[in-house]
This record gives sequence, structure tokens and C-alpha cells, in this order.
Amino acid sequence: MNENASEQAPKGSVHQQRSFLYDTLQVLSGRGAHIGFGMAAGIATSRIWGAGAVGMIALAMWMPDLITRILFLGTNKAIPIAIGKKLAGLDEIIGTLFSIWMIGSVLGVAIALLYIFSPANAADVPVGWAVLAAATIPLASVTSYTRGIAVGTRRLDFEMRLFWLRDPLVLIVVLIGGLALGRSDPDDGWIRILGLAVSYAAGILICLHLLRQFARVRPRWDKGVAKFIVQMSIKFGMGLWVMAVNYRIGVLLLGLPLFSIGNDEIGNYARAVSIAILLWQVPGTLGLVLFSRAVTGDDPAAAAQRAALVARVSTIIAIPAAIVLFVIAPYIVPLVYGSDFAEAGQIARILVPGVLVFFAARTFEADLSARGRPILVLFTMLPVTVANVVLSLLLIDHFGARGVAWSNTAAYTLGTVVITLAFSRTVGMPVREIVRVRRSDFAFVEKRIAAVIKHRRQGPTPDDQGDDSATPH
Repeated sequence: MNENASEQAPKGSVHQQRSFLYDTLQVLSGRGAHIGFGMAAGIATSRIWGAGAVGMIALAMWMPDLITRILFLGTNKAIPIAIGKKLAGLDEIIGTLFSIWMIGSVLGVAIALLYIFSPANAADVPVGWAVLAAATIPLASVTSYTRGIAVGTRRLDFEMRLFWLRDPLVLIVVLIGGLALGRSDPDDGWIRILGLAVSYAAGILICLHLLRQFARVRPRWDKGVAKFIVQMSIKFGMGLWVMAVNYRIGVLLLGLPLFSIGNDEIGNYARAVSIAILLWQVPGTLGLVLFSRAVTGDDPAAAAQRAALVARVSTIIAIPAAIVLFVIAPYIVPLVYGSDFAEAGQIARILVPGVLVFFAARTFEADLSARGRPILVLFTMLPVTVANVVLSLLLIDHFGARGVAWSNTAAYTLGTVVITLAFSRTVGMPVREIVRVRRSDFAFVEKRIAAVIKHRRQGPTPDDQGDDSATPH
């Protein structure tokens, strides 16, 4: 490892500091594009190929998505910490990541192919679909690594550019293949997976544009950096995977031959999940900004206060949207996605309360991870995930996809309770202080909005640079 790395200040190592809300709005802009283009592509896919094809796509993508999360998801958290600790210059870090990516990609694709052609693969998915899905593993992982670099250097505008430029391609491929070329048979649903692959491939070009601002992108191997990133990625990745698997495991369980659930019902469940978790864009965005600031020098006490504030405010802000979605989902979903998805509206309604409650858990996970406590997240959420799987298996026989949704909502609620208790114990803040809503919470939001408006009109001033006090009064 470079012994002088801690004294180096690599070009572009940390972007100009902006206010908390300014960073949040940058990320929200990208997430808005991600939601909009994702919904449009989902509607087109549903209308062109139907619920059965959507279920088949969900089954085909389940294993590659699982592998990607295990191998690469933790890097979103490990890379910023490596940069914050100045383990090496950015050129060494980026070069080592390139080498890790090549190794991980080969390993990930190999695991996916072994699963596809093994007796353990009980899903009735065409081999061509599954192989195409496996090909997305190395493409998607580049984005994961680059987002880690962006968070560590506070280049949060990268996510905005990525989603605005990359995500429309899925919709374009779906429309060209399904409508322009007339490939509208359910057996042609693989075109949606092709769209994902094309989108991820284009994302690589966007990623390279950012990375080249810091270093030449070429394979390197810094043993210290590699060891740190791999170890931390495993710690972070397992905790994040356990949190994510609560809503993704349903597709696999419904696809088990034991229950004889049709692809149409699986497709309805998958569509309902994609609709309900749209609410998570707010805590996901705020969690990303919180983590970026915590690993690049934020005061721990201030970070804890801010995390608690964000958990409260984001939940309250989302309540009206959750109520609207709960009321209109059974009517609007089949209207927008087609009559094949009438059941998806009912399933989404079941999922909404748990998704809303889980806002706080996602925020506290980001704070605990930034404090170097990802194992705590893992051990608090693992029993919840096990309980979710057991309860789902018990309910599927009687209630089908709705049973899985009820189990998920129960798991989200329980998970929020246990991770809130873990956060309280870790930061030394009583639970009543974490959940108590204050007038100053909204004063903080108003102040930040005013600062962003002022920045837009006049440019940044000392008052809106780094003034992110979130201490409640």
C-alpha cells in the first residue's frame, strides 16, 4: 500500500461541498428519472407481453440479481470508506476496483450458469432468458462500483446524470422490439431483459466518464486496498442483502413447484412489489446522502441527530403518498398496466403499510453502516428474514401471492422495530427522542429549501455550504 497516501490529495478527490438538501435534490432528480422511466418501461412490458411474461422475467432475473447483490452491493458502502480513510490514491483504488470487478464478474457469471443448468433450478424459465439475465451481472456491477466512488468523493450529481442518460434505453428497446418489430408474443418477453443489458452497457460509458476525471482506468492491485474493500464489502453486502431479500424472496418462493403458482400470479406479485417500493426512493436518497457525509468527516453525534430527523420527516412526508397509493392501487394498477394485473393492485395495497414503516429502518441502516456497524444490521435483520420466509411458506398454500405480501408487511414492521432499537443503543439516543416529532424538524426542511433556492438564484454562499445542523430543539 502507498505509505504516503494519507498525505496525498488526489485531483478531484472530494467534490465541492454542498448543503445537505442540495445534495439530496441532486440525487432525487436522478431517482425521479429512475422511477419515471422504470414505470414507463414496466407499463410497456406489461401491456405488450402480459402478466405471464412479467412473472417469467422476474424468475429469470432473481438469481442474477441475488448474485449481483452478494458480490457487489456492499461496495457502495466499502468504497467511500476506503476513500475517506485515504488508504491510497484514487488511481490505486480505482485500478484495484477494476481488478476486483473482473474477478467478481467471472465468478458471478459462473455461479449463475451453474445454477441455470443444475437440478436445483426448479423455475420453468427458458434457458436463453436465463443466460441473457446472467450476462447483466458484470454490466450492472460497474455502476455499483462507480456509485461508490461518487459517494466517497461527494459527486452525488453522478447519480442524476446516470439515471437520466441510462434508464430511457430500457423503454426504447422494449418499444422497438415489442411494437416496432411486432415481437408481442409472451415468448418474446426476453426483449425486456435485453433492454436491461443495453441500459447497463450504456451506463458503463457514463461511469468511465466520471472515473477518468480521477485516474486512468486500468487494472492495478494494491493488496491492502483489495483486502479492505473485499472484507468491508462482505460485511456491508450481507446486511444490505438480508434487508433486500425480504421483498425479493417472494418471487422465488412463489415459483417453487411445491405450490403450483402460475406465472400470471408471480407476475402480479412482482409488479405489486415494484409499485409499492417506489415509496422507498425518499429514504433511499436521504440514506445515500447521509452515508456520503458520515464517511467523509461528519461529526458522529450530528450524524445521529440528522439520521433520526430524516427518519421522522421522510416518514411523515410519505404518509399522504402512501394513503393515496393504498386507496387507488386496486383501481389504477389494472387501468395503467392492463386487466392482467388486477390482482397486483390488491397485493400492492397489502405491501404499502410495511413499506411505509420500513422508511426508518432504511435510514438507520445507512447511519449504522457509516459507523462501521454493518454486522449489527446483519444480525438484527437476519432473524426477521428467516421469520418472513417461514411465514410466507405457511401462507402461500392458503392465500397465494397475497400471503407473501402479508408476510412481507409483518417482516418490515418487525424489522423496523429491531433496527430502531439497535440504532438507539448504538448512538445512545432514547427511542422516545428518536420518534418524537418536533416543530424544528420542519423548520430544518424549510431552511434547507430556502438555501437551495438562494443557491439557484445567487450561487453558493458560506451560509449554505455545510450548514446542516440537525440538532432538535
